[in-house]
Amino acid sequence: MERKELFLIRHGKANQWSKDNSDFSRQLHEKGIDRNLRIAKELQGFLDPLDKLTLISSPAYRAKETAIIFAKTLGFPIESIAYYDEIYERGESDILRLINNQAATSTQILLFGHNNPISDLASWLCNEKVYLRTTGIAHITCDLPSWEMLSGGTATLKQIL
Repeated sequence: MERKELFLIRHGKANQWSKDNSDFSRQLHEKGIDRNLRIAKELQGFLDPLDKLTLISSPAYRAKETAIIFAKTLGFPIESIAYYDEIYERGESDILRLINNQAATSTQILLFGHNNPISDLASWLCNEKVYLRTTGIAHITCDLPSWEMLSGGTATLKQIL
């Protein structure tokens, strides 16, 4: 078995909806950008540079912005971020299927998404109530041979950043 780490990350604080601005295209608020930068720097201390890192994100603008800020801070090529529709306005089971399909060689996944599904997924995987604020991170660990084995109760919540 191999230690795998999943970082479920809620996007940064975004601007409010308006009649001229769809939910999908909402941009990060200045406070959201600042917090993203601060938390991304903090996250660096938890990532092993020798591990294979995968970044996946919702295609919604605020999640993409968050993923790009983290990628730049972590020295990850932004063109390697994978965007999946399943993360936007879908349930935790759709997001879990996406994680289950990630390559077993990837030992660390950063997934950028939205509440409530991202908090609900963390809660289900770890068998404990998790609520992520904006730019909140659920740092989850599991000892599994592959991501496809990840399911309810198979992981441990290491911490919330």
